[in-house]
Amino acid sequence: MAIIDKSAAELEISKPQKIRRYLTPDKNDGQITMGMSTWEPDSSGEPHSHDNWDEHFFILEGEGKMLIGDEVYQVKEDMAIKIPRNVKHTVVDSGKQGLKMIFVLSHYK
Repeated sequence: MAIIDKSAAELEISKPQKIRRYLTPDKNDGQITMGMSTWEPDSSGEPHSHDNWDEHFFILEGEGKMLIGDEVYQVKEDMAIKIPRNVKHTVVDSGKQGLKMIFVLSHYK
């Protein structure tokens, strides 16, 4: 069991994104990483992929665009997204108010 509050979460700030990791493999059974990602308004990130986990997002606030594979998708509040392993993805436009989302990475062993 793991109960992690904001003060114990790992914080990574790499403009324009702030990532707070609440659950990491060392704090649970090694199966997931869970956290919150906050994007500054009108920003974008570098495409990347993960070869040993799927990534899931739930948009809490805002609207914008995400690159998933070769397609750009509109994303907005109350939307869930699943990105399979080995598929390139990133936020390509965080919109006028920015984006706030929960992410969960489900690991493959």
